[in-house]
Amino acid sequence: MIDLETILTYLTLISVPIGVFYHIITLNNTRKNQQMQLETRQAQLYLFFAAQMTSESLMDNGFKVSNADLKNLDDFNIWVGESGSSNHKAWALTLNFFENAGVLVRRDLLDIDMVAVGFAGMTRIYWERMKPVILEQRIAWSQPRLASEFEYLYDRLMKYMEENPELAT
Repeated sequence: MIDLETILTYLTLISVPIGVFYHIITLNNTRKNQQMQLETRQAQLYLFFAAQMTSESLMDNGFKVSNADLKNLDDFNIWVGESGSSNHKAWALTLNFFENAGVLVRRDLLDIDMVAVGFAGMTRIYWERMKPVILEQRIAWSQPRLASEFEYLYDRLMKYMEENPELAT
């Protein structure tokens, strides 16, 4: 006959693996939930940036910047005129949009694949158009980090596009 102590010993031996198995399942479910939350946050950020990219304000101001013939800082100063002018605001708004996108990509809050699929062309056009002026501004204004996140976004995007040629624009 089996006594109570033996039964309790067997129950303990059985409950430990069951507890470990339950803990593993719980951790796995927590990880999946965290991944889903991250993907949801990234999708929300992407939708925010997509809405901004197609907003009338950014489109109007971005077109001003992309249509300006700015080869250097002198061209920029003539085009901008006074601080606070509509051209100055157009430049700042466009630059800040991409600068903020770069911050989010650097912090892994916005997936570079979303940028590549959603607004790679615009990122390339604006960086390549604005780069000569930005590089001169960094020196002239003693601001070596000016638009550095925009530059990071562009560089990261170009590297990603090389690794994923099917996305090339």
